[in-house]
Amino acid sequence: MKKLALTFGFVLLLALLACSSKELSRSSAKSIINSSKRHVTVSVFTEPAYFLKGDQFWNVFSALQQLGYAIVTPSSIGFKAHFTDKMPSSMIVHKQGDSVDLSLGDIVADDITGISDAPMSQGYKVADFTGHVKLNELGELIVSKSKTKNGIRGNAEFKKYDDGWRLEKLRLTE
Repeated sequence: MKKLALTFGFVLLLALLACSSKELSRSSAKSIINSSKRHVTVSVFTEPAYFLKGDQFWNVFSALQQLGYAIVTPSSIGFKAHFTDKMPSSMIVHKQGDSVDLSLGDIVADDITGISDAPMSQGYKVADFTGHVKLNELGELIVSKSKTKNGIRGNAEFKKYDDGWRLEKLRLTE
């Protein structure tokens, strides 16, 4: 009788563990988002970049020059910028053709507000979250404090694999 109760308890424990691994918990979703190192980025043209004072690139390259990551010089059509060799490789998120995406900071999930099945997709879950952006040194110089004080909202799409849940997409909604 004791052996039967012990066996039943072990089978029940295995069943509970198997069921729980199939579901995406709020704490797991938060942990996966925060360990993914997803960035808020700004896109700029690669070298040489030409721009006018006051346009969208002026603030970015002015901040990069202040940090020692770019040299901005006057040109016949406005200003010209070159990256220096001091630019950290971790700041360059993506480079394609004549443009580069520079990181302004990491997205941090503070709270998972809900998890639902993704529409029309089996094996996918969507987690809504609130959070903030942990600005890096470039982000500190060019992102307005009023834009970050209220925090961010977004949703993350996860897919279930044989080894667990993986983050597939992350979108900011505010």
